[in-house]
Amino acid sequence: MDASAMTCPESSENLLARFRSELSTLDSERQDRHLRGCEACRQEEAEMLALARALAAVPVVEPSADSWSILKRQIEADVPAPRRGRLVLLLAGLAAACLLVALLLPSPETTLIAGPGDLLLNGAPLTRDESTVVSESSGIEARSMALVTLHAARDLTLVLAAGTRLVVVSESQFRLEAGHVNVRVAKGEAPIRFEVFPGYVVEVTGTVFDLQRAGTGELATVAVVEGQVRVRTGDEPVLLLQGNTLTFGPGISMPSPSPVDPWRIHDWLSAPTASLDLEEGLLRLTLRNDSVLPIAVKPFNPAAAAYSLLASGPDLNLPLKIQESMLRSAARGVHDREIVTLQPGERYDLLLDPGALGLPEGTWRVSAVYKPYPPLPENLWRGHLKTEARTIEIR
Repeated sequence: MDASAMTCPESSENLLARFRSELSTLDSERQDRHLRGCEACRQEEAEMLALARALAAVPVVEPSADSWSILKRQIEADVPAPRRGRLVLLLAGLAAACLLVALLLPSPETTLIAGPGDLLLNGAPLTRDESTVVSESSGIEARSMALVTLHAARDLTLVLAAGTRLVVVSESQFRLEAGHVNVRVAKGEAPIRFEVFPGYVVEVTGTVFDLQRAGTGELATVAVVEGQVRVRTGDEPVLLLQGNTLTFGPGISMPSPSPVDPWRIHDWLSAPTASLDLEEGLLRLTLRNDSVLPIAVKPFNPAAAAYSLLASGPDLNLPLKIQESMLRSAARGVHDREIVTLQPGERYDLLLDPGALGLPEGTWRVSAVYKPYPPLPENLWRGHLKTEARTIEIR
């Protein structure tokens, strides 16, 4: 007999914890195996779920501060003195019923805070920084790239691509109907589950990962940036570690995870955009955060410049890279911070005097190549960004 196999009494004891998503990943796997082979325990689970749904449908009435004392006086007035002992039993029964309702009803309600982006909740638009209580089976839809934070058992941060549809089944269970979502889950014992197809669940306990599903397609892709995730299909779960990706769906057999470069996972999340302009004899290098997340940039890096200037002239076969010391001497204004954090929509401007770049006299075509400070928060970057070239005259 398998020593790790779960018994029926253990399964019964774990059903409540399973329903509230408080079961550990290991025990959840053991119970999955047990329920697949035990009809009686599956029936018990179905009955508990039916009871919980019935209780959840009962309207919640907020009692007044003195309602308990009024109820107690009414009961005492209706019960003859010799049978007063039954009052104790009645009150105990009421207390037990209240306890049962508290245990079976979902844990504290989930609160959604809308961040940057154009979001809909059950078809109604949400404004930025709006805090809303999310009921079960609420649908979130992103019309543009959007950021949301869900507060329930623990914080859950989601970045949704435009066109993403996500259903909040409960505080720990979600269903991705279409789109692309970046998920950041705080560490905890109870797992968070994302259903992609019926019977296909991505389960995590504390991680950063990407999950993508085409609206009409039968394939989904999950890629792990930090921590690990499990993909469950009713068979043994597939474990993905940091730097792993997996494409799966009902129409194909479950493959093995494959490696992926971390920055490619987040390629759809915009890193800073860079531009170079000539204004009143000065070069203006602009870095702008077009993402929905804060990012860090380094105007100057003691080891290597966060950006490079490339200059091309008529007598050069290859572009000339301007040395960092020249960049520092050409900088105008105060640029004494090694790291600058840009909030969504913010920009950082760096002014450079072309005459201080150390270039010989003549006409030059100058472009900037921005190398995002690695690693950006949560490894978010696209790679190098090259600006359009500008013509300058050095005299």
